[in-house]
Amino acid sequence: MSIIVTYDVSYREDATPDEIVRMLRGGYANFAVDRSPEHLPEVTYTRKIGAVPPTLAMTVTAEPDHLMLTHRGAAGLMMLLGGTNFRDPKILRVVLTDVYLREDPGGFPGPLLGRSLLSSPADGGPWLSVPLPKSLPRDAFADVCSALIQGGVRVVNDLRIDLTAVEQLERAEIIAGEIDKLPQQRAALFFNGTAKLSYALDLAGLIETRLRAVSPNLVVGMRICPVSVGYSVLELLRQRTIPIFAYTVAPIPSGDIAWTTSAYASLMNIFGADVVNIGLLSRTLFEKGTLLESILSLSRRRESGFPSLPALTGGVTPEVAYDYGTTLDAPYLLHTMTPVFSGGLAAEAIRRRVEAILEAVSAGGERLEPDRLFAMRDPRVRSWQSLREA
Repeated sequence: MSIIVTYDVSYREDATPDEIVRMLRGGYANFAVDRSPEHLPEVTYTRKIGAVPPTLAMTVTAEPDHLMLTHRGAAGLMMLLGGTNFRDPKILRVVLTDVYLREDPGGFPGPLLGRSLLSSPADGGPWLSVPLPKSLPRDAFADVCSALIQGGVRVVNDLRIDLTAVEQLERAEIIAGEIDKLPQQRAALFFNGTAKLSYALDLAGLIETRLRAVSPNLVVGMRICPVSVGYSVLELLRQRTIPIFAYTVAPIPSGDIAWTTSAYASLMNIFGADVVNIGLLSRTLFEKGTLLESILSLSRRRESGFPSLPALTGGVTPEVAYDYGTTLDAPYLLHTMTPVFSGGLAAEAIRRRVEAILEAVSAGGERLEPDRLFAMRDPRVRSWQSLREA
């Protein structure tokens, strides 16, 4: 197995490309047990024409065993990529642009389910994912989730971090009861694990022993922010075969070191996240034309594991969903909360907003013209049209 890392490295004019290469290889050597030349990474580069200051597009190819990554795990890989290789003041700025594995993934098996999370004979996506507001009254959970599932939502994120094991089981049974009413459909419920470590570990144990057996049509997993809980926790959940929804995926600046969204998303795929929330930047990336790069980084097929399922966020109104539908191919999740609950918690209001988003993304996927559909009062956009006319 090889790990491939790519960087854009800007440097002072009094430095040379060969110096930058030596600095980079020296930084990687700090992680190696055997520092003989044949065990150090291969580094290639091209100059970025016209860049000011001078910039190299660099590619590092390394063997994880030489860097002890199979022993260091997710935490060690984050240390390797975190910027300790670029301490020399002649290096001005570094952007990590990509990271991926080649051949046998070894100690990084990738997602447990990934894109197969919701696959069923009746539905190939895209799907709608909805986080439940933390302020949702406990006694409203059943009615709200019924409206969501019956309206077409297939992924529910429960944001509360104060639930007892009994409450978690009850909530899983409620959603299982709703999805079991629908032929050949699956749903996923992700409980919030971005909390005290003891809470997250207790939740993982409950998923293993009781929640995953609630219904064959319901996948139960954990929603976590790896930046908050630590990358080793994500690795632990993958080892315990807990489905993972990783969120707050965005560029991570650290001094003069930056990460592209696609590089960080790719890392989440390596660590085993089944769903990777591209972050609140989804809409911005879409407008910049770089969203596809982030999604493609989740799609690399390897000898084990699956491609991760991207979750696109940023206020997914029907109009935004339509734009995604015209550009992207399924499968992916549209992950949104405010547009779903903007009309309150009444079941009919929730169902109509869910249906409007799904109608819009479907129309976009079929390249149907909304104004023409509205003029014809086409039933395929009934809920979307009623919202626009309200």
